[in-house]
Amino acid sequence: MLKNPPNAFLLLCLLYIHYHEANGIACPRDICNQVRCQATEENLCLGPDKVLMKGGFCRCCNVCYSIVGPGEFCGFPFLLGVPPPPILCKEGLVCQAGTCKEDKSE
Repeated sequence: MLKNPPNAFLLLCLLYIHYHEANGIACPRDICNQVRCQATEENLCLGPDKVLMKGGFCRCCNVCYSIVGPGEFCGFPFLLGVPPPPILCKEGLVCQAGTCKEDKSE
């Protein structure tokens, strides 16, 4: 049994808030039916280091991604309320601590 019940109550409250905050980020199945996407023109996303694909939190809308190489900036870890940056690492690389690095898991 816990010796200090007020601390146990505080811990339970924090766990409850954390659980609901984490679940609040999830995308409902039909969310894309309710989203209005800005037009992303394919001709503005041309080039060897660009790709047009679904992006954002729930991947509802087309986003023009820049493809970057080793040692280049690829974004920061997920921040609450901020969509991920439209940057992808080249094939064989992974984004670690905001930089594209060789994928050593292969």
